[in-house]
Amino acid sequence: MATAGKDIRQPKPLPAPNSDFYEVYETLNAEELATLKQVRAFADTKAAPVVNKYWVERSAVNAENLR
Repeated sequence: MATAGKDIRQPKPLPAPNSDFYEVYETLNAEELATLKQVRAFADTKAAPVVNKYWVERSAVNAENLR
C-alpha cells in the first residue's frame, strides 16, 4: 500500500450558485436591480438567520424521533 509517487487528487471546487434560473437579471433595469439587491440583502441578513435557526431546531427534533 505504498502511496509514494501518487498524487492525491483534490476535489474540484463547486461553481458559484446561480439562482437566476430563467436569466431574468438581464431584463431588469437599474432601478429593478437596485430593488433586487435590497431584497437579497434583507433575505441574507434578516430572514436567513431565522429560517436557518428553525431548520436546525426542527432537524434536531426529527433526529430525536428517529431513535
